[in-house]
Amino acid sequence: MQRKRPLAPRGFDFLARWSQGAWAESKVIETINASEFLAVHYGPSRGDPVGYREFAAWKKFFEEYQLKLETRGKRPDLLLFRKDSFEREPDRSLAQRLSDLDDEQCAKLVRLSKAGLEVETSLWKARKALAQGTPLSFTVKDEDMERLMQWQGAYNKPLLIVQVFYDGAYIISYDVVKELIAQRRVKRAKKDRKTGKLTYKIPLSFGSEFATLVEAPLIEPMLLENEKGLVMAYAVFKNGRFELIPGGLKVLAST
Repeated sequence: MQRKRPLAPRGFDFLARWSQGAWAESKVIETINASEFLAVHYGPSRGDPVGYREFAAWKKFFEEYQLKLETRGKRPDLLLFRKDSFEREPDRSLAQRLSDLDDEQCAKLVRLSKAGLEVETSLWKARKALAQGTPLSFTVKDEDMERLMQWQGAYNKPLLIVQVFYDGAYIISYDVVKELIAQRRVKRAKKDRKTGKLTYKIPLSFGSEFATLVEAPLIEPMLLENEKGLVMAYAVFKNGRFELIPGGLKVLAST
């Protein structure tokens, strides 16, 4: 009988990125929902496994999600609504379960939405890095582009990319990203050393500042232990608060 492979360091590196992405999505939702707009989960609902059994179930969910990508395209992480139009929608209660519903069940609310939001994240302190001349960027995976275009083609909706850093966030239209790549105004996609995936790095100067940090997050350890006693640890972000800046609100309003 083939021996089962234990959880490898590559596994918890991925979990750390997934956890960071979950935090970033929650902060974007919280920040937008403090304005005249509303953001809700639409793509797969992210979360941290809290034990080895939960991790096994989570892996199964992720594998099933990857299969769905090949047939229906990639759902953006979030959907954006105007609060006034959303509150008049009789089926708005479905918004709390969009991640679990199929495309047909979601269709009415997707049509009502203003745009899709794709959330990316990075651990840089953006203000400090930019002040020292570090070239920060929006990160766009090459494999996601065709899948997102498939979704855009199906629903004819704008798509925005929000890049969340430790101390702020930036926003750019996905159409601008596609144009920059088509015109070769940005470098070709290169393999990311962490994810191993071909990734475009779009300079922040092509986008706009979206939000700024007003309350720093807590950083706590997360531990996973398998049935043999192997312990894996990674850091998770908790709480913290961002505030939408006027320029960020302008981008949402003009989309």
